[in-house]
Amino acid sequence: MTLQQLEHHVTSFLHRMNERGYNGHFLCNASYPGKLKESLTRHLLDILKDEPSIPPFGLTTYSHWRDEQSPRVVCDLKVKYSNNEGFQVDTMDITSSTGTGKLKSVTLPIKSNIDMPYCEQANRMVLDRDKTPKLKRP
Repeated sequence: MTLQQLEHHVTSFLHRMNERGYNGHFLCNASYPGKLKESLTRHLLDILKDEPSIPPFGLTTYSHWRDEQSPRVVCDLKVKYSNNEGFQVDTMDITSSTGTGKLKSVTLPIKSNIDMPYCEQANRMVLDRDKTPKLKRP
């Protein structure tokens, strides 16, 4: 893996994620908070100073968040890296929750990054607008 090749793969992955609507803040392996490019870059720099290759890692973001009283949706992605294909999402866990607990969760196997749902599609999978409890404001 060359640095130029890795940079190309990062750029391609960022483009695909933004294209799908995942453009908020992220965590890589529950660390490195920030926009996707910042989070991913910091994670990779930390990994590659000790490892010759990039092991699978977790990537987490909110795909839906309004306020503390409203349901929110978290997307947890398991990402693999190969020199030939770049960054590939392997699975995606989509979970809606409120401050009082989980509402609904879906796990999707992803065969190719192009199969990853758009942000709004992911939200619809776990947020049933007619059945989501309305929370009373204090």
